[in-house]
Amino acid sequence: MLYDLFADFYEKSSDRHPKYIVLMGTYNENTFDEMKILGFQEDSDLNASFQDYVMDGADENFLQEYTKNGYQSEMLDVLYSDVNYEKIQVRALADEALDDQGRHTPLGVVMGDMFVYFTESDPMTPVWFEKLNPESSLDPIPVFQIPMRTVKSRLKVITLMDAMSKLLEMKEEKHWTEELLRDFFAAGIDEALEIITYEFRGQKDIDGNPAILHPLTVGLMGGGK
Repeated sequence: MLYDLFADFYEKSSDRHPKYIVLMGTYNENTFDEMKILGFQEDSDLNASFQDYVMDGADENFLQEYTKNGYQSEMLDVLYSDVNYEKIQVRALADEALDDQGRHTPLGVVMGDMFVYFTESDPMTPVWFEKLNPESSLDPIPVFQIPMRTVKSRLKVITLMDAMSKLLEMKEEKHWTEELLRDFFAAGIDEALEIITYEFRGQKDIDGNPAILHPLTVGLMGGGK
């Protein structure tokens, strides 16, 4: 069993819907069992097939301590925005959605013949754009990637969950193809270089050279064909 933790930020305690929802990361069952004593209560209003939990009145210290690496930047963006929150609630949603190979179901949106797949929410985290594989729905084919901050900028949102909601709206507008998505997000060499530079920062190869030189060389050779 896995638990996805979400922080819901409400401007007014009486609001029915949060202004922002921030994904804090995924925890295994053993780790979450240790967290229950911090104030989580069983939530009987949610999906009866799983056991979900909720914590009211979560404070800044809890949010920063239990937001995993890869999600912290977004959490800080929301915490230190110019919005005053009267209520912050944390939800722990049980997730048994594993495929036949024991993998966690990807967080993403199917748009036409493409799958937009999120891994984390920090600015330079790559968002994958994959082509659906007619031979295996569980194994889409990676086509291109762009940084999370570019996705958020194009969609005019500040959280991963808002980006998901926006993409769900967009998928109803037209049949999206690789070309249309590339055009919309202006995905090109600049975005690819941004991600590669971030992913290989500070790394050296066995000869002591910057590790980024190899992927750059391979990319340039491919581009020259």
